[in-house]
Amino acid sequence: MNKISKCLILILVLFMFFYWATFGDIFMPFRMFFPTFHIFFVVSAVIFSIFFIKYDFSTENLKFGKSPFFILPLVAFVVSLIIAFVFFQGIPHIQDSVNYLVMAQNFAAGRLHDKMPEHYEFFQFAYMLPDGEKVYSVFLPGFSFFLVPFIWLGVPILANPLLTALNVFLSGKIAEKLFDRKIAVITMFFMLFSVFFIVMGGTWMAHSFCLTMTLLAVWSYLSMLENKSVKFPIILGFSLGWLALTRPQNTLFAGLALILHYLGFIFKNRKQGIFKEVVKQSLFALLAFAPFLAFLLYYNSIYTGDPLLFKQDLFFNYSEPRSFCHRFGLGTGCPRSNWIELPLEGLTFTHALIVSYRRLSPLIMNLFLHPLTFILLLFAFTFVKNKKDFSNLFFLFLLFLVNFTGYFFFYFDGNVFGPRYLYETSFFLLIIFAYSFRMIADGVFSSVNLNKMMKILAFSLIVAGVLYQTVYIFPALKKSYERGFWNIDAKLKEAVEKAGIKEGIVFVAPFTMYGSGYTLMDFGHFEENKIIYVRDFGEKQNRRIMFDYPGRKYYLARFQYLEHNTELPEITELFPPVDNGEIHVEMEDKFYPLTGSPDYCNTFPERSYLDKYLEMEPPYEYLVPNQFILFCRFVTLEQYYDFKQKINISGEYEIRVKGLQGREMGNFDIFIDGKNVAQLDFYAEDKKMTDISFAVHLEKGMHDFRLFPRELVSKFNYFMIDSVDFVPKKLD
Repeated sequence: MNKISKCLILILVLFMFFYWATFGDIFMPFRMFFPTFHIFFVVSAVIFSIFFIKYDFSTENLKFGKSPFFILPLVAFVVSLIIAFVFFQGIPHIQDSVNYLVMAQNFAAGRLHDKMPEHYEFFQFAYMLPDGEKVYSVFLPGFSFFLVPFIWLGVPILANPLLTALNVFLSGKIAEKLFDRKIAVITMFFMLFSVFFIVMGGTWMAHSFCLTMTLLAVWSYLSMLENKSVKFPIILGFSLGWLALTRPQNTLFAGLALILHYLGFIFKNRKQGIFKEVVKQSLFALLAFAPFLAFLLYYNSIYTGDPLLFKQDLFFNYSEPRSFCHRFGLGTGCPRSNWIELPLEGLTFTHALIVSYRRLSPLIMNLFLHPLTFILLLFAFTFVKNKKDFSNLFFLFLLFLVNFTGYFFFYFDGNVFGPRYLYETSFFLLIIFAYSFRMIADGVFSSVNLNKMMKILAFSLIVAGVLYQTVYIFPALKKSYERGFWNIDAKLKEAVEKAGIKEGIVFVAPFTMYGSGYTLMDFGHFEENKIIYVRDFGEKQNRRIMFDYPGRKYYLARFQYLEHNTELPEITELFPPVDNGEIHVEMEDKFYPLTGSPDYCNTFPERSYLDKYLEMEPPYEYLVPNQFILFCRFVTLEQYYDFKQKINISGEYEIRVKGLQGREMGNFDIFIDGKNVAQLDFYAEDKKMTDISFAVHLEKGMHDFRLFPRELVSKFNYFMIDSVDFVPKKLD
């Protein structure tokens, strides 16, 4: 094997996992979890020292049948299912996973999306977009298609535990194909010891599915290299295609790694006349991949009108200060959606180094027991047995490296349950760990004593890691996740059941906790929900939706805190007022433009470092505590903002628009149902809050409101609107 290649890989491993991942503190892994882990390690080392005097612990005489390929995946299924119920209370917790579930419910009902509720703002949930007719998710449908049979059977919670079991099985099969069955069994054991792997298996996230598709692609690719059957390139194209319907970038990165390896394979075997076979395999893989790509392009065009424009682009283009920010590349980046401050110019190389550190650091902490286990990577490449094994180890590392490099150019670290953007390829490193552990167990040195010492250290590291993980890590994770993780709390359902509520409308407060109710509804058969959960907007606004559900009872479920609640929410019965036609709308609650796409539109105030994107002095002094307003920026006359509002009683109304005037504000025409009815002039020399009123006759029913810039009177033509009141003057 090439010594230069070997040295370069060792240097790269040292840099990535012992320097970059520790922010230059190379001794950090040795200090982690001190002193408890170190006590476990010393005790384990003493015990193993005694055992290794008498026992060899070599794998040479071990014989494994097929049973580990059944038993270990079964263990993975059971453990991840327990985590799903015990850690996560059997419900999804992250916005992404809730979106996937809602999409699957709609697919299972035979449609791509749900119709938009009349009072859509009461059902507003992250990344679910109303467009005036329907509500759809910004996420792609691949994983949700997989969930459909589980929805039909009423057991969607089983999906990810089953995928987790399949991932253990496939990882073992890949390890067996590259090396042998012993390394395969060790790999499967190691996956069971990975907090990163097993906890994600208990969530409702799409990463377990994406890992399955990635592993299936790699397994079929390796099978394709040694077997001329066309079924393997078909499986390869199928798995990469389905992966593209969930995370296209992962298909790109996995496909690139496989193509690079395939080119090397072709070059190595160029004299054996394999060109015809290569063409055949490539053609069948592409034919299997093509339908998924075609559907993805068609799916995009349904929602955006452009096959190459994704749904997420529509959302981020107006909700963020720069367009196409949620993509890969330097200069991209969505500052409002990000968890840390971005440079003003977007993602820079320096900031990408920081973001990648924020992925690597939790990776070495969560992938396998303890950061010191990454020494096994160094050991594997240092003492690799032969050229074939080196080639296979490099292939596994390449799969991880290409994915890591691709995500280096993505601004968002995305760390939930670990560095999830690295999830689909991190477990190829565990196969390398398993290879290294097998070498240590069998002995690689000529000195018997040195081999025994290495075994003692390796076995003690594993045992100490398992003990620490069992005694400290899992209980800490359980405590963290069960307190309404990501503001979705099973205590809402518990409180409703305790109050004996069988049907009705439940307003959830504060607004941060609305996901706790949103995730309890079936959006595939929305009209069949006995209990409908809506956002609490206060007495003046809640009346709007009360009038739409006459005959039902109404309740307010109020959590004590914005997040991390330890007590059940307090349940209070509400009583609807008499409908006198008055309507009060806080525009920050309407939020999303339905069909319009302003240059930049969101709520104010937010995190203070986002103020720099407003291009004006932030108007804090004009707001009262806990007040929010909607702002939009317009740079062309074609851009507009729109919303819909239902009128319950026909008649003459005075519409009062409360907003901020100032030099950065614009002059707008307001259209109702396509008719220009008034002018909203917010441009003024002095900044102040003002009311602009106009009269109009409105019939009972839904009405479309659109605000167009009348003229570009300032550089950015903002509006900052607090509220709109519909005051009845003469009802029909």
